[in-house]
Amino acid sequence: MENNSLLRTDKELSELYERNMDMVYRICYMHLKNHADTEDAVQTVFLKYIRSIVTFRDREHEKAWFIVTARNCCRDILRRKIRGFLFSAGSL
Repeated sequence: MENNSLLRTDKELSELYERNMDMVYRICYMHLKNHADTEDAVQTVFLKYIRSIVTFRDREHEKAWFIVTARNCCRDILRRKIRGFLFSAGSL
């Protein structure tokens, strides 16, 4: 059983969001250059954090985790867009 001290309250999650949201948004917008895709990426990054909270133990490197996760999420979105474009162009 996991240590309950790793679970966070709504207040702690809210503070974490406020602390990291601007940075994550800027990183995602820099990669995606589209507000709608950026908002989707930011939401995905924070959902990944919330879902991994029980196993995520390295709080000292929280910022680094958000940077890497945001970058990877944007890369995934761009890959899906390229595949969708290539698929739709190939069917013409």
